[in-house]
Amino acid sequence: KVIKANKNRPFFLYLAHWGPHTPLQATREDYEALEGIEPHRKRVYAGMVRAVDRSVTRILDTLEAEGIADNTLVVFTSDNGGMLNNTGQKAWRAGHCLNGKLLGFKFGAWEGGHRVPFIVRWPGKVPAGTQSDALVSQIDLVATFAEAAGTKVPEGAVVDSVSQWAEFAGKAVEPARDLLIISPNSPKHLAIRKDKWVFISDRDEG
Repeated sequence: KVIKANKNRPFFLYLAHWGPHTPLQATREDYEALEGIEPHRKRVYAGMVRAVDRSVTRILDTLEAEGIADNTLVVFTSDNGGMLNNTGQKAWRAGHCLNGKLLGFKFGAWEGGHRVPFIVRWPGKVPAGTQSDALVSQIDLVATFAEAAGTKVPEGAVVDSVSQWAEFAGKAVEPARDLLIISPNSPKHLAIRKDKWVFISDRDEG
């Protein structure tokens, strides 16, 4: 409804999906569509992932149907890695590795806590099928969106945001950032990421 109501003017849509998050729950449609996946908890988690997929598909299909897909920048990402709480442990025991091969979980300094999916789509502006190993922080989205829209971030606002538009557009000559400072749940685990290295200021990651 938001897309259809604003298709003739610039709009910003921030959609925060609940899943896959705790508590683990799946609609009957998504659960039944995954018949054969066992055990039960793994099937529920997969159902939540399927629901997010269907939601993103509806958004992209609506942009196409309204004729504005080629004039819309879409970013798909996550605010953190998977969480090893009680429900996350159930998913793990069911055979689902929440953060793939990355070490650590939400709240922590290891990459499993903060290295997340980041997909950018803008037909004709962002080269399709390309990948980048540039360091990008989600705080950079403010400056990046501003440049993509042909405007500027107000003086003194979000001073630590760096535009990644050249990286998105495949035109970057050099990375916009050479390091990232990451603040996990505990201040003593402040981390610095540079190239392939990560410095964590104290043992453990909590």
